[in-house]
Amino acid sequence: MHQMMRQQTQDYAKMRALMQQMQSQRQHQRTQQTLTAMLHTDANDNRRLDYPGVDRPYQRDGQPVTANARITL
Repeated sequence: MHQMMRQQTQDYAKMRALMQQMQSQRQHQRTQQTLTAMLHTDANDNRRLDYPGVDRPYQRDGQPVTANARITL
């Protein structure tokens, strides 16, 4: 019985060390991405984006109105 408990304790310690190593690697694998939001009209008032279709991007100086955001995954 004592032998079995010792083995389980060792197995638990190995598993815990492996999980900590995996978490550390995962933190280093984070990536950043840029997302772009584009403002559209709701031409048919259905509260859904119908694009391509009747809902067109709002424009300013002939260009779509957009905003960028950087996110970390």
